[in-house]
Amino acid sequence: MTKAIHKKSTILGLWDGHDAGAALVIEGQLVAAMSEERLTRVKRQGGFPYSSIREVLKLKGLEARDVDEVSMAGTQGRLPARVLNQKYTNIDPEDVDPLSMASKAFSAYQNHVASIPGIRQVEAIGTQTVLGKKLRELDLNHCGLHLIDHHEAHAASAAAVLTPSDSPALVVTMDGYGDGCSLSLWRFHKGQLHKVQRSGPRSSIALLYGALTRELGFKEGEEGKVTGLASSASPEVIQKLNMKRFIHHFQGRIQVRHRAALRALRQAKETGFPPADLAGALQSAMEEVVFDFIESKLEEEGCSRLAVAGGLFANVSLNGRLSQLDLEEFVIFPAMTDQGLCAGAAFVTSGLDHPNAVPSMYLGSRISREGPDPAQVASMIASGAFVGVARGAMEFGPRALGHRSILFDPRRPDLADKLQGMLKRSPFMPFAPMINAKRWHEAFRVSRRGLERPSREMTIALPTQKDFQELAPVAVHVDGTARPQAVEQYDDPWMAEVLEHFYNQTGCPAIINTSFNRHREPIVCSAENALSSGETIGLDALILGPDILELSPRHTEMHHGHI
Repeated sequence: MTKAIHKKSTILGLWDGHDAGAALVIEGQLVAAMSEERLTRVKRQGGFPYSSIREVLKLKGLEARDVDEVSMAGTQGRLPARVLNQKYTNIDPEDVDPLSMASKAFSAYQNHVASIPGIRQVEAIGTQTVLGKKLRELDLNHCGLHLIDHHEAHAASAAAVLTPSDSPALVVTMDGYGDGCSLSLWRFHKGQLHKVQRSGPRSSIALLYGALTRELGFKEGEEGKVTGLASSASPEVIQKLNMKRFIHHFQGRIQVRHRAALRALRQAKETGFPPADLAGALQSAMEEVVFDFIESKLEEEGCSRLAVAGGLFANVSLNGRLSQLDLEEFVIFPAMTDQGLCAGAAFVTSGLDHPNAVPSMYLGSRISREGPDPAQVASMIASGAFVGVARGAMEFGPRALGHRSILFDPRRPDLADKLQGMLKRSPFMPFAPMINAKRWHEAFRVSRRGLERPSREMTIALPTQKDFQELAPVAVHVDGTARPQAVEQYDDPWMAEVLEHFYNQTGCPAIINTSFNRHREPIVCSAENALSSGETIGLDALILGPDILELSPRHTEMHHGHI
């Protein structure tokens, strides 16, 4: 692992690929983080994160001169994109086809050509020159610039959310690829990451999952739709397709036969197998292989704690399967995709010995934290209203956690169907519940012990109680699981009160919480974004800080106050 700077330094972490962003780690604690997309309003924005850098400094009242070190994720194959930053910035990541010849050529350069010693030297010199110029534009040229390996950054972000313990943890990262790697294993003990294993793109299940995503007609980055379809698959067809033929856990490593697997999926599609069965076949094989692989590595390393990051772990069903391991603690870095690389890069440089390195994911732009009368809000939701919420610091990562959310009644499937259309979401995509933590067992069949963090950050799918399935059908997916946000009184007292009032009025312990954005748009950031999106979507009301705005056709205000 890269040698850490003195822990009292102010570290600016950056990532300039797709899902670009910036993060600030001060005295070993993540205090601000922002994805570029929230400010440019381009989903999964790539390129150098000028706007995010300015915003995270502004959030903490800092000037460029207050930053001691800059850590940038990405050490191999990034130079062409960095040289052509403006062109790269203008590419819509959702229009990128990973199966195209251009994508395959860039992948070959990043994973193979750029690893050749002479090319690596050119990359290193060129990157320092190009990034140095960009830092000078922001008056950050006094800072030391550290280039951090992609998967080391992922690993550091995952380790940062573990609770302090003398017990070692296994840290696993899995994604498409980055810096010539798709899978890495680390042993984390006493604030230090020690590399155990590193595998190239041939081990990438995420690449195959992404290829199927495109094959089924979805966009790059919409793998969640494949996961949503998978739960409706036929068990008999899953067994018949047997995708484990192409994904192997052998001699301590994962190997994927990408071409053969994709060919088999295409043939099944042409034969007439529905998309849900193709999705289910791959999901089942992926879960089984990853579960067996990680279980064996936990035993080898003598670890009873597990931390994961990387795009594959955006798959909440996989995370639910991993929660069945015999673990003392299981955590997922909430910004598990490349969004989280900026934070991970900063942690590599700052060190990982802070006891509360990531206290929460409310790390972005702020609107007044005050909320209106919780009982009134609960009554609105119970009466069938769609209520947008924009209050407090914006969440970092792909999940809205009650600060940039749309709330509605989980007892009403008719409302769910209506909102799917309003948001332009696929009708099979599930909604997720927020639940008062003290009423957890009224909804879920498993304990939160060892799962405290993922159960409050919507990063895991867990089995629900039968009574809850009948009471709140919108909150439960077809396989009987739900992706929860357990709201703690100490973490968000206003939202906990809304939930309690809703329970007292309806007997239902949960409210649906979905992100405040339409499909293929970033989650709202500012008050202006929230008002504009709320009106465009057609929400009934908007909570904007302490105010409730009625979004009627006349958009008249119900209550007035300061935002």
